Amino acid sequence: MKNLPGKIVLAVVFLLFSAFSAAHAATKGRIMTNGKVTLIKNGLPITTYTEQGPLDENALISCEGTCMVKMQGISLSAVDQTNFALKESADSVSLFVGSGKIYFVVMDASQRFSFYSPNSYYVKTEGFIAPVAKESAVKGFISVKDDITEIGMDTGSMIVQTDQGTQTVNPGQSIVLAMVDVPDDVKGVEEKSSGEESDAQEGTFSWANLTDNPQLTTLVVGVGVVGAVGLGSALIWHNANDDDDGGEPPAPPPPEPPAPRPPASPNR
Repeated sequence: MKNLPGKIVLAVVFLLFSAFSAAHAATKGRIMTNGKVTLIKNGLPITTYTEQGPLDENALISCEGTCMVKMQGISLSAVDQTNFALKESADSVSLFVGSGKIYFVVMDASQRFSFYSPNSYYVKTEGFIAPVAKESAVKGFISVKDDITEIGMDTGSMIVQTDQGTQTVNPGQSIVLAMVDVPDDVKGVEEKSSGEESDAQEGTFSWANLTDNPQLTTLVVGVGVVGAVGLGSALIWHNANDDDDGGEPPAPPPPEPPAPRPPASPNR
């Protein structure tokens, strides 16, 4: 599927998901695939699925072929060769992507996410803004390619936390997590996180490596807009239509309303 146009790939993804969800509508925390899914702990494969199986929040999930995750009110579709991990808590969902791309569909606009990258940068959301339409689901993606983590929206908007307050990512927009101007006294921590990135890609994933180290948390607590200089991650704004990895381009914005017509001249 790697060489197919993006629209065809995404259409296949959602057709597969629809078929699976029709048969397993009552399930929660299930992994489904049209290929093979391998669960990895401590760098070693522990379980392999060729159709479906339960979600293990402490394992790195490696996809060969398209794989889907069905949770209450949330659907995830991971493209071929994606590695990720997923953990649900009472008030949010944590999603780590080591490599690849995941499309998400969220039915509840109040749902919160924490998105983690392999270099230990992260961004938290304050929820979503549903589109004004009969279909109230919001749709977006997270992509990790060449050490760059991009998060974007296709339908609806996403509200993210930054050190300057909240920012809204609208349809057709995306953000990139990147480090800017790292002080000398924290460069050692950044190098450590880079080593952990390769570990995560090799399968030695651990939520503790992402969330329990206060130094790593410090590196990303100050999330700034583009051009910000200092300690923290930078949110770099992109146009999601520039996506060149075969993803589905977002729908164009609605047309501008027509200008009001001038009043008709009175009859003489």
